[in-house]
Amino acid sequence: MNELYSHYSKSNQKKLYLHLKNIANKSEEKIKNKDLDLTIIEKDKLIEISYLIGIAHDFGKTTTFFQNYLIHGEDDQCSHHGLISALFGYVLVNKYYDNELFSMIAYMVIKRHHGNLESPLEKMTETFNDTKQQLDNIIKVNQSKVKNIYNKLLVKFNFNFEDVLVNLEKIIYDEEDELIDKFREIVWFEKFDDNDEAVELFLITQLLYSVLIDSDKKDAAQIDNSYFKGAIEKRINVEDYIENCRKEEPEKFDVNKLINKARNEFLAEVLDNSQLQKDNYLYSLTAPTGIGKTFASFAFANKVKKFYPEGRRVIYCLPFTSIIDQNYEIFEEIIDFNLTEEYRKNPTKYLLRHHYLTPLILKKDVDLDKDSEETKQLDKYMDDKLLLESWESANIVTTFVQIFESIIGNRNSSLKKFHNIVNSIVILDEVQNIPPKYYRIVGKVLKVLAKRFKTHILLLTATQPEMIKGENVVSLVDDQKYAEADIFDRVKLEIIDNLKEKTLDEFIDYFDENFNSKSSLIVCNTIKSALNLFEIINDLFYDYEVFSLTTYQTPVDRNKKSNCNLYTID
Repeated sequence: MNELYSHYSKSNQKKLYLHLKNIANKSEEKIKNKDLDLTIIEKDKLIEISYLIGIAHDFGKTTTFFQNYLIHGEDDQCSHHGLISALFGYVLVNKYYDNELFSMIAYMVIKRHHGNLESPLEKMTETFNDTKQQLDNIIKVNQSKVKNIYNKLLVKFNFNFEDVLVNLEKIIYDEEDELIDKFREIVWFEKFDDNDEAVELFLITQLLYSVLIDSDKKDAAQIDNSYFKGAIEKRINVEDYIENCRKEEPEKFDVNKLINKARNEFLAEVLDNSQLQKDNYLYSLTAPTGIGKTFASFAFANKVKKFYPEGRRVIYCLPFTSIIDQNYEIFEEIIDFNLTEEYRKNPTKYLLRHHYLTPLILKKDVDLDKDSEETKQLDKYMDDKLLLESWESANIVTTFVQIFESIIGNRNSSLKKFHNIVNSIVILDEVQNIPPKYYRIVGKVLKVLAKRFKTHILLLTATQPEMIKGENVVSLVDDQKYAEADIFDRVKLEIIDNLKEKTLDEFIDYFDENFNSKSSLIVCNTIKSALNLFEIINDLFYDYEVFSLTTYQTPVDRNKKSNCNLYTID
């Protein structure tokens, strides 16, 4: 066999050298383009480590075991390439940086680049013996080919492949137990004077893993990323859109109406805040529902974008899939007004809705004179999915689950987008819906993500939780000013019997006596109680249409029912 391959099929016969070079260069470029203010490692060193991880990640594919599996389908235990590649990466980084901690991180990232990120000690001893056979095979059969590949890839470093191979051989044959003990000591005993540094290290690991797996997946699938070129640089002017709405719908947007006066004052106060600056990264916006926080937050994001000639990605996050569509439609109208045909021809370039129910179909070069047809080809769908799941679009509307699993989680499918969250503008709408038990960890991670990874974060809510405390959080408006305005005094709260506990029958009797004969919404704590109440109410009020909205129904059915202006039980 004259060539070593990384991937082999009728349509894709990629040489290993080119694949390693591509991944290393792309990983290096992704981190080089990030604006970082790290305390535990210099950015230049992080860039070089990402390169070394890239050239090491598929080192194990140089065995004849893997090449036979790749080309002929001959699978055995020694055809697996993760562990020996991870050990090779460990040696490379340690030789370059002489730092056990970051060498171990390189090991972690490489070992699990086809799985989920995990502890470096996980399952280490189960397959370690196979690396001896693999290394022996490389030395006896393919050493000259592998040497030729890596001496080219290591040309900018002051060491050659033979030196690395000697160190790798020493670890595999003589220092297995010592390496495991070393990793165990780092995992359990590595300490930082500042707890923020531990979070910073965690996020650095996520970043290195993200750039590797995203680059690897796209290169393996031969994905062209040029579709998104220039997307995040585009400026969107929310004020121009609102001014156009005043012309198109003068009655609805009448500036003399009290509600519109309050909304306009609110928007102006947000955008004129003197603390809305490039070097401030944490913001809060607390105001009542109905004042236009969605418009204001999107205007805020696009004002922040003006600080950066290269632009910034905007990621708008909501707690529930059921409330995403309305916000998405607002952003779509604003972006469509600003970009017109440019947006209509390539909508997913500029706006993406992403949650577990959305089909990820990339819409490219849409013919505006014809009805568009979405492709049903599986290969095309998987390519689109791979591109869109990494959040290359300029504006993302998504869920808390998506954003936090991509920052704090360990799943491969989620972390491939983490590098595109770094340096973005993240808006967390209805942030009070994050469970209080997660406030401490979420607050700590967001603070470090903002400060060290230069990510602008806005906490948006009517009732701001104490998640991120301190003088570094800029409040864009007076938290009480709009909440105390008469126009937002819209709720009459009546406490029944001092919250005395009632049986279901007692509640039904009370409801029957006090129902106003128009409509009503009853919110229950559990699906079971909602269903029980639904059956009773449905029998009792036979002149009314009664609905139960729970997750027992499909999203399509829930959406149909929730759009009915009828008496509803949830």
